[in-house]
Parts: sequence; C-alpha cells; structure tokens
Amino acid sequence: MKQDEEEITFYAWSLQNQLAALGKTSPSQRGPYDYLIDDISRAVSHITNREFPITMDAIGLLLSITEEEEAINNFLTENDIGYYCSLDKGIVNWYYREGVIDASKILPSILDRLTNRGRPRNGFFAQVTQYEDTETNRKYALKRLKSEFNQNEVYRRRFRREIIILSRLNEMKHPNVIPLIESRYNEDSNEYWYLMPFAPNNLHDYIKKYNNNLELDFRLSLFNQILDAIELAHSMDILHRDLSAHNVLLYENNQVWVSDFGLGKDFTNLSNQGYSSVPGYGSMMYVAPEQQDNLENATKKSDVYSLGKLLYFILTGRDPRITNDIHMFSSLINKATLFDPEGRYEDAVQFKDEFLKYKSLYEKVNSSLVRTVSDFVLQKNEFDWLEFHEIVLKAEINEHVYYDFLDPISDVLSDTNKIQGYISVVGNDIHKFIDLYVSKLHECYHSVGWPFSSLNSFGYFLHRLYESTADYPTCRLILLKELWYLAADSDQWAIQDIVVNLIQHNKIPDKIQLDFSIHIIESNKYFNKLDKINLSAISGALKNAILELKGKNS
Repeated sequence: MKQDEEEITFYAWSLQNQLAALGKTSPSQRGPYDYLIDDISRAVSHITNREFPITMDAIGLLLSITEEEEAINNFLTENDIGYYCSLDKGIVNWYYREGVIDASKILPSILDRLTNRGRPRNGFFAQVTQYEDTETNRKYALKRLKSEFNQNEVYRRRFRREIIILSRLNEMKHPNVIPLIESRYNEDSNEYWYLMPFAPNNLHDYIKKYNNNLELDFRLSLFNQILDAIELAHSMDILHRDLSAHNVLLYENNQVWVSDFGLGKDFTNLSNQGYSSVPGYGSMMYVAPEQQDNLENATKKSDVYSLGKLLYFILTGRDPRITNDIHMFSSLINKATLFDPEGRYEDAVQFKDEFLKYKSLYEKVNSSLVRTVSDFVLQKNEFDWLEFHEIVLKAEINEHVYYDFLDPISDVLSDTNKIQGYISVVGNDIHKFIDLYVSKLHECYHSVGWPFSSLNSFGYFLHRLYESTADYPTCRLILLKELWYLAADSDQWAIQDIVVNLIQHNKIPDKIQLDFSIHIIESNKYFNKLDKINLSAISGALKNAILELKGKNS
C-alpha cells in the first residue's frame, strides 16, 4: 500500500534517532552512522513522489530499457537539467544535482561578496559552511538545507520554521540569540539558507577543553545568558525543543548565542509550523522524557528540563546522563529535571527567578564567616530552608561532627511540621540530606568526645524523618536500616520500641519490605522485644525474616 511522504519521513527520522541513540549522539550531530543516515535519506527520496514531468518519466523509461546510465547522465549534464539518475535492479532513482539552479531566479545577496572558507559541517538535514569577507576579515556561517531534502516538503517547512522563529527573536535584538543576517527561502530557485556570524566555539567543546580552569562566577554567567535567551523565547510563546551544549555558541568575549531553533515551535504562528508530526526530539542527554515519546508533547517545561541538564554540564563539565551527583545548586537542578513535568518550573522565566535566588544564596553562604551548621544556627535569627540546605550540604566541620552538624540539625528540624516544610522546598534533594546525615552519624559513632546518651536522640530524629517522608520510599528504607542499627547493633531499648511499633502496625510500605527483610537477615542481629510482634498479622517477607533471625540467635 502506498504511503504518503510525511509517513515515510516519520519512519526514516525515527530510525535515524535510534541510530543516533546507539552512537550516543543526537539527531543534530553527525555521528558514526553517517552512511546509514544517508541511506535512509536516499530511501525516502526514492519512494517519495517527486511529480516529475512526462519528459523525466520518459528518460527514466529509456534508462530502464537501455541501461546506458553514463550516456543518459551526460545528456542531463550537458543540457543543465538539475538531476541525475541511477539504475538499481531495474529501478530508476532520481537525485538532485548540487549547484544546478536557474541563476535568473536568484536575488542579490551578501553572499556574493563572501569567500567560502572550508568544507561544510553536516547535520541531519542541514549543513553549515564558513565564509569570510576578505575586505573586513569578518567571518560568517551559512546554514543551508541539504540538497537531498530540497524536494522534501517536510524538511523544507522545518527549515522555514527555523528562519521564521529566528526572525521573530531577532526583532527583539537580544544579545544572546544568534543574529540572523540574511535568509532565503525560495522554492523556485531551490534556495534554502540563512547567514549568521561565525562563532568559533560551542559550549560543549569549550567546557570540555577548559573545565579545570573555569571559575564558578564565569560558569554561572554563561548559564545566565542562556536563561536570558530562553526567557525571551518563552515570553514570546516560542519553544526551542533542542537545547544542548552543542547548540549554544560562544562568540567574542564569551558572549553566548543560543542557536539551532530547527525543532522550535512558535505558538503565535501555527499556520507556519509545517508538519507537526515530524519526529525527532533533540539532543539525547538533554531531552525531556515526554518529548522523547512525542515531539508534540513538548512544552515550556520540556525546555526547563534541558536547561537543568545544561546547568549541570556547565557546573561540572560532565555529560548530564545523571544529575543527582552534584551538591551545588542541586535542588534547583533536580526540580528542573524531574521525570514528571508537573513538578518542574513552569517556564524559563520562573526558572530564572529561582536560579538568581540560588545564586544569591550561594554567594552569601560562601562569602560569609559562617562555616558549619552550628555557626549558621547561632548567627541566624531568621533564615529560609534553601539557605539552611546549602549550608547543610557543605557539611563543614570545625571541631566535632556532633556539635557542628548533627545536633544543630536535629534542633532546627525539631518536629514533623518543620521537616515537611523543609522537604517542600528541597524536594528530591531530601535524598541527599538523608544520605549525608546517616554518613555523618557513622562518623560520629566511631569518634569520641560526644554524649553517647544521644543515641536515643538520633533514633527519635530518624523516626521523625521517617514519618515525614511517605512520598520518598527509598529515603524510608535508608532510615529504617539506620533505626535497625540503633535498635539491634547498639541495643537501644527506646529505638527497639520504635522498630517493633513500625513492624507491628504495618507502617513499612510494600515497596521496601523485601529490601528491609533482606537487610535484617544479613545483619544477623536479634533483640528480645521482637517477640512482642504478632507475626500472624504481618507480611510474609518480614515474618520470615524475623523467624529466621530468631532461629539463628536462639
């Protein structure tokens, strides 16, 4: 059954994305699968109806009968016919001949005085070539639709959309959007290109090269410029949908230019969108999950996800496959890159507001004489949870981990209401807090100079955290394991009562019961208060674990 052009292109583009994923690259980069991608492009060209005139059909028929491919192509060349053909197993395939355009239809252009300075860099559907004005020594970059897509309505429309979006953004003369010097979209002459200033670096290559020498202030200034550009786009109801470190350019004096709006969407100009079903979803490590499923699912929150990944890359120099291994700006990044878009910032405007708040707090924390959590609590009559969180994650110790870190934290988070208020601000970063707190507990256990009577206080605080983290089962598992340690290994009777109560009243979620059961078996520690549990009223895994422990210790 014959498929239409859009459907064919859909499958070709989907396959190209899969190949790019295997190569750990993106559809906007040329990866190790160029030859396969070109095959896909040719396949689309072969099966797309080009609506050639009867003359071309006749020439194709002549080729299929005579098989004189060279002679026919010579004829096409001599007569300036802008195509050449090939014969493959009786099938005639037509290709557009690069450079054969009716010159009478080409309008004067700045390109007429520029000199080509190198081979083009190829993307999936466009190529970029460097040009130079020999009189002024200014360098330019020309982005042109690849010739094999000149007859492809889907990609022509996509390229046109990019020009339209850049034109709208350039009307605002924003310093962080790539300037559009000149553009051409002319179907009569097969001209599809736009000209921009040449930028010597992209953000990815620059950070990778100089990562060890970049100051924090400089990194934050780079990200601030990116935010400014996307804030403008979002305020104009324009999505980027392909934000990555490769699509951010660095010009003179490290001025940032956001570029490559090829996947962009302009909600105020829907009539110019072309085929909305064109797949492709941006650079692999930066793209939001909902956009991977379908490009049309992308919203401003999808750009926010990419911005979170960009901030992580700028701060660490590491590709953002994961983003939960950073302490600096961690709550901001984690909220921006949540799997569920509902939990993210609404758009770049809100993200920028929060970024500036974090930046201000971080500068305040690092410039003040406050070093430890204890210093912070003693010197601050009023503070917000975000400021407290930044100090906690620094985890600096002046004299002793108990007095400088553990004890002041439990004083600040003295009840479940305060803990829940803290969690409402830091969100998923509560995982980092709990991991850090438990590691510092063990540091304290193996030290001297602190009141051992505080073991029960530790247990009470862990229990408050447990009661407040119902939405974070992995956090609850960590807390349960630590409560078990205090109850079984440290033989704290009051904490044993807490553990028994949690088990007896089925307060251990199903999601973590098996892991907790395995943990207590591996601990090989039993305490007599476990005998109070009515085993017939609890689940099989926990019941079996307690019975096995009792048997081992009887």
